[in-house]
Amino acid sequence: MTKLLLYGLLACLVASVSGTDWNRDVRSMLVHYERFEVRPETETFLEVSDEQNASWEELIEQCTPIDTREPLSESCMLLAEQYFSKEPVWPYSQMYYYDAWDGWVPIFIRELTYKNFTTADYVDKDVPYWNDVFDGQIEQRKKQFLKVVADSSCLDLASRNKLGIHPTNHKSCAARELYKYGAYLNACSRAHQRLSFLSQEITQENQTGELNYYELSFSKLDEWVSDVPLRYSAKRRLAKGFLHASWVAEQCKVHGFVLVPGQSHLGLETTEEKMSWEHDLEKYFLFVNHAYDLALRIAAKTGDDWAIRSRTMGRYLTDEFNEDLLKRYPLQFHREMGKGAGYDFTPQEKARHRAKAYLLLVEQAGEKVAQLEYDPSKLKREIRYVKNGGSLRFPPSRAEILKETRKWLQEYEEDEMLKEMKGELF
Repeated sequence: MTKLLLYGLLACLVASVSGTDWNRDVRSMLVHYERFEVRPETETFLEVSDEQNASWEELIEQCTPIDTREPLSESCMLLAEQYFSKEPVWPYSQMYYYDAWDGWVPIFIRELTYKNFTTADYVDKDVPYWNDVFDGQIEQRKKQFLKVVADSSCLDLASRNKLGIHPTNHKSCAARELYKYGAYLNACSRAHQRLSFLSQEITQENQTGELNYYELSFSKLDEWVSDVPLRYSAKRRLAKGFLHASWVAEQCKVHGFVLVPGQSHLGLETTEEKMSWEHDLEKYFLFVNHAYDLALRIAAKTGDDWAIRSRTMGRYLTDEFNEDLLKRYPLQFHREMGKGAGYDFTPQEKARHRAKAYLLLVEQAGEKVAQLEYDPSKLKREIRYVKNGGSLRFPPSRAEILKETRKWLQEYEEDEMLKEMKGELF
């Protein structure tokens, strides 16, 4: 009750004073008192060894506070290697920082892909770790990537016209190596963009000198967040993200990247030559995105487990691929359908898929884990419907999608023709 009275008093003061810095600051205080929280790290349900916990504590103890204007010392890089190499890849798909107005928010960058990994992704505990990606084989993997994309039988798998999953091509198209190369591209792209953002200097009012976003986050946490454990947690999370990005960027700097040869855009053309992450990412982002997408698509179409589980489903996947996915990965299929996956499902149809996913999770991991993913109290009718054998709506077939596309094109052409006729008449 005391907090509510305080909020009400502050709100009244805000309403009575306008156009001042004080007004802006009070409004900001309201935001922080009411909304600030540190988003918890993804619970992976993977066992963490005492050795791994000790590695983390040593890394934090020896390498923080971080001087973002200097590269990490050699000893800190070694400690980062020791810790991060034994971490799973997926929990690092997003990084948060502290914004003075919005609180704990994700760093928005140009993503090659984004999937919000949650509890359900770790039910199958066979997941990629960073020592699978940075395993000393990156140079050989780049050569394999170039070889695969030059092979028409492998390249054909990426086509939307190639139906279903083709496990017989898994070895010949080096699917697992393609996944690892795609994960490498994604990690390097994110790390460089995150470091670039956090290192940006910004001028603050009534303050001499400039702080970058990383430094400002720490300063504002001290200023606004009185809850000591919360502030401590936020600072450690931010430091962890910066240390991880620095470690990844250092690995990437050594190896650079290669692209699909023969691609052109805005006067640029790709070759087989090695490129540098430090100078070419902004210019070549679309090419990097294409290389990543191609690597993951080929790997997924051959049935590579990590590739399939790392991707979100899209509207134009063929019905044959969806059927194979439903057979092999029913939980992932229903989770994606529960979000809509780009199809025009009604809210009720999506909820029924979520109910099915919930029941599958209960079977595979137990009720406690399933309830971390879905709230069954909000799916009571749908759970009952699925348990009683009710049918679920599935994505349209490829033939239906093509029919819909042709109909849209015909209507568009007729509309354009009418516009031309009106133009001639008037």
